Amino acid sequence: EGPKLLEYNVRFGDPEAQVVLPRLSTDLAELLSAAAAGDLRRVPAPDFADDSCVTVVLAAEGYPTKPRTGDVIEGIAAAEDRGAMVFHAGVGRDDEAGS
Repeated sequence: EGPKLLEYNVRFGDPEAQVVLPRLSTDLAELLSAAAAGDLRRVPAPDFADDSCVTVVLAAEGYPTKPRTGDVIEGIAAAEDRGAMVFHAGVGRDDEAGS
């Protein structure tokens, strides 16, 4: 019954950070500095926007062992026009691919 938690990541891996950090309204550098100094009491508790967020990861066919390269990713500009934040990793642009 009800929602189930499948996995909870507490590291700054790409998909985990990409969905959480844009919602953070507290100064991340200040939080990390205080944590490194062992004194989180000197900074306000983290505060997040109430927005809902979803991470969608697209990976090349064959990833991670034999990823196929050269495929075109379409629709990025349209997604960004609708307010989506699009993060890129391991991709090239048209001018880099020579097309």
